[in-house]
Amino acid sequence: MRFSDRVTLLTKSNGGGGPDDAPGETVTAKDTPCLISPVANTNVLMTHGLADKQAFEVHLPTLADGVNRVQFDGRKYDVNKSFGRRRTVLIVSA
Repeated sequence: MRFSDRVTLLTKSNGGGGPDDAPGETVTAKDTPCLISPVANTNVLMTHGLADKQAFEVHLPTLADGVNRVQFDGRKYDVNKSFGRRRTVLIVSA
């Protein structure tokens, strides 16, 4: 599998409750190699509750835990589903 695309992996935080812990996003990994493909199967979209949204599959070459959002093409996408054994597959939508 060729990982010709690049994404930035983001993690959302609600803040730690301290005075200096502000909610926001932290960059987990920048310019991570991946393969991005659109989800076109209607049954898969309905299973994940994304029938009215544009969704993508992001295939990563390694395991990635705790990723809440990804950024590519100047837009940020929420992670709806994450699974994998040797590689990680993220189902993302805008």
